[in-house]
Amino acid sequence: MREKIKKNSKNGVILLLLILLLVLTYLTWFGDMQPGNAQRRQVIGELFGGLFWKENTVENVYPGYEEYDYTMSILSPVRAAVRNDAGLTLLTGREEARELFERVSAVLASAMDSAGRVETLTAYQWRELLSENLVFFDFEGEMPLDMLAAVIGSTENAMLEHQVRDIVLAIQQDTLTLAVMSKNGAPTAYTTAVPPAELISLAGEFGSGNAHFAFEDQTAAVHLPAEFIIPANREKPAVIRKSSTFADYTSTSSERIINAVLESFGYNPYTTGSYIESDDTRVYVEELSTLRLSPDGSLSYYAPDSEKMRSPAPNSEERSAIIMDAAVMLDSVASDYIGDVTLYIQRAYYDAEAGRYVILFGCVADGIVLSFPDGYFARLEYAGTTLASAHLTIASYILTAQHDIILPDSQAAALVDGKCTLFELRYVENQNGEYRANWYCIK
Repeated sequence: MREKIKKNSKNGVILLLLILLLVLTYLTWFGDMQPGNAQRRQVIGELFGGLFWKENTVENVYPGYEEYDYTMSILSPVRAAVRNDAGLTLLTGREEARELFERVSAVLASAMDSAGRVETLTAYQWRELLSENLVFFDFEGEMPLDMLAAVIGSTENAMLEHQVRDIVLAIQQDTLTLAVMSKNGAPTAYTTAVPPAELISLAGEFGSGNAHFAFEDQTAAVHLPAEFIIPANREKPAVIRKSSTFADYTSTSSERIINAVLESFGYNPYTTGSYIESDDTRVYVEELSTLRLSPDGSLSYYAPDSEKMRSPAPNSEERSAIIMDAAVMLDSVASDYIGDVTLYIQRAYYDAEAGRYVILFGCVADGIVLSFPDGYFARLEYAGTTLASAHLTIASYILTAQHDIILPDSQAAALVDGKCTLFELRYVENQNGEYRANWYCIK
């Protein structure tokens, strides 16, 4: 009997060890299948789960790689550049800029964690900093720095509450300087305790020296911001064709996308009532919220209940939660149809008069902004952390084989007079539904 008990105990231990081995194997395999590394998964888990909405888990809010990939593309810079001994190298593609940003994110997070003495830079000091070996990120719009810090795993730092367009990590002798530039403000620099060795190694991988900042060009420096990047040879931009998805509401593809849109806004596509107005706009009503879809793809959503609420300015955690919710919303609504363009955060701000937190999203192709009549691709307004209204256009933007020849950057800059308040390359729509690239100047 005793021998039998010993044998059973031994078999039980072996079985337990086999189960543990299978569990460890599964966890290892599962971990490799998830986006990013373990540290990033932990950061994203905290960000989407316990950090903001305690009742949600990362699996509920962020269920798959596609959502992760799309959200990170929205949060990534539009352009990036690296300066080393070979000169300034411009990364011309959005995917290249994103890859560099993710590789640098650990260094950037450490720099944010240790950000110490802050200094507002003069124009001369800013140019001096841009002359150092550096990594430069251009977000085109106004990226909330504290939210970006949370995403890459930096601890909360009260000094980082900025809306930034540019982020610079510059190597100055044996120190690493973190500098930021707002859309319409002065550059700010922070001292950090991060050794520059890792950034030096990464910057050394780039050696084309295919660009320079505007302040390094005698002609361009008179008309352009110092941090405007001028490539040695700009590629001919493609022509973008816009096509509406809802020309025929009854098509299979239109119905599929309409159902996805309805679900994204909390409607049940099988039970929600709808009617069609005289201009063929389809209107969906559920309780008091209304969603309108026009044949040209224009979408508007209103939740009247939220109109009665005036929410105070959200704190950093609430702002980040709102922005992430907006990114996931756009992923579910837009990612299947948007085509060859990508979105970025154009602006995120609190509208004190309306009591709303507003997020504007812009749209770019190969680093060139698409211009829209309203000035944005999508506008989402939140009352507290609840979506109160949304405006965007459901359409596809496809790059064609046709290309435009444009005036080189330096020559275009030479034609600008001192009254020009904005000068950049943009895609602008013509009467044929084409977006063509040209230099854009606002007086």
